[in-house]
Amino acid sequence: MHLRGPLRVATLGVGLLQGVRAQFGPPNSASNPLRIWTSAAATYFNDSYVIGNGRLGATIPGGIASDVIHVNEDSLWSGAKIDRVNPDANANMGQMQSLLQQARNPEAARLASFTYAGTPVSTRHYEPLGDLQLTMNHSSSGTGYERWLDLGESSSGVYYTVSGVTYIREYIASNPDNVIAIHITASKPGSVSFNVHLRKGQTLNRWEDYSYKVGSDTIVMGGESQGKSGIDFAAGARVVASGGRVYTLGDYVLCDNADEATIYFTAWTDIRQKDPVTAVTTDLSNIGGKSFANIKSDHVADYQTYFNRVSLNLGSSSSAQKALSTPKRLAAIGTTFDPELVVLYFNFGRYLFISSSRANTNPPNLQGIWDQEMDPQWGSKYTININLQMNYWPSLITNLADLTSPLFDLLNTMHSSGEKTAQSMYGIDTGFVAHHNTDQFGSRHCTPGQLWVLNLVAMRSGVACTPYI
Repeated sequence: MHLRGPLRVATLGVGLLQGVRAQFGPPNSASNPLRIWTSAAATYFNDSYVIGNGRLGATIPGGIASDVIHVNEDSLWSGAKIDRVNPDANANMGQMQSLLQQARNPEAARLASFTYAGTPVSTRHYEPLGDLQLTMNHSSSGTGYERWLDLGESSSGVYYTVSGVTYIREYIASNPDNVIAIHITASKPGSVSFNVHLRKGQTLNRWEDYSYKVGSDTIVMGGESQGKSGIDFAAGARVVASGGRVYTLGDYVLCDNADEATIYFTAWTDIRQKDPVTAVTTDLSNIGGKSFANIKSDHVADYQTYFNRVSLNLGSSSSAQKALSTPKRLAAIGTTFDPELVVLYFNFGRYLFISSSRANTNPPNLQGIWDQEMDPQWGSKYTININLQMNYWPSLITNLADLTSPLFDLLNTMHSSGEKTAQSMYGIDTGFVAHHNTDQFGSRHCTPGQLWVLNLVAMRSGVACTPYI
């Protein structure tokens, strides 16, 4: 049958409307066994969902009108490499041994506290890059809200309706394209309006050295990390839209009345790029020629190369269990076993590992690659008596051995610097020493909290060498 005239137009109109309704229908995350999801935006950092491509990380609260996304670059630490060898260690080793042999342990411990502690006491620590502030130009009151983290395709998203218009935001951290992308769509054409701003942090802008616009669609922010000889960093965001208008005012990018838009974010430090600003602006300029659909397709294919290698089946959860949001399922598992929730947790661990350990990146630290604090707990560094190793325990049994290269790169760095430590602290000319903590530079010196004298011989180089044996 061939349709002509008004009937044909009406039929096409109904078809388009049905397509829009399908595209903007509820995400129904409960039906996806690989989704962590909830019906509220995050209030705290630990409630947010994280994405990462090994080098870049983002922590996403998913607010309706305001989404302050914490971003990280894994080589941004609190300063350059420093030498912390205590100059009095080797000279006092004999006396400490003598005290121990006489069972004068408190005296030995006191001597060690002066002569073996690093000078200065702490390694470099991990540092946040800053915030990507996304402010939507609509009310903060919405209905039908849903927020999810899709472990099957390494993406996050939010869904809600404001004033009769349904919005969907998708977030990905692409390893192939080395970019974080946020894609915003709306059920009504011309409804996507927002602004984007970059900052070091809500109370950390004094650490910014510059923040400015580049052309009509890009902003750049950067500075230097803490400490003498800090690490230079630069971050940038670019907005590409379909329909509407994109422009800059001050150090903001604004998007008015677009049908859809994508925010591209990237960052570099001078650990990896001689000129971080040029690297950022070049990457953002190049990425604009590729659609979000293609970027996401390449990202998912790359991620699933690793994620799809393993599956776990512990049986089926009940329909009632699967209908609950993830927080409610967690609250209920203490009384009723939920096998698919356990599998989700297993897959979440693999997701975090793939997202934080890729070739030519640092290994995941105490917080993976996600941090918002300038002074994070335990420095968000590498604790090598167990924590660094724990991050890699599942790698072999889940068929991810090819993602362990960051660990071995760090061990090689520690080996090189540890040879000097063995000679200067213990008078050993062959071999190497590493103690309790390290950083991205392979720091190998003692930390005061670890001066358990009887365990000074149980140093971490032996533990770290186990994979080589």
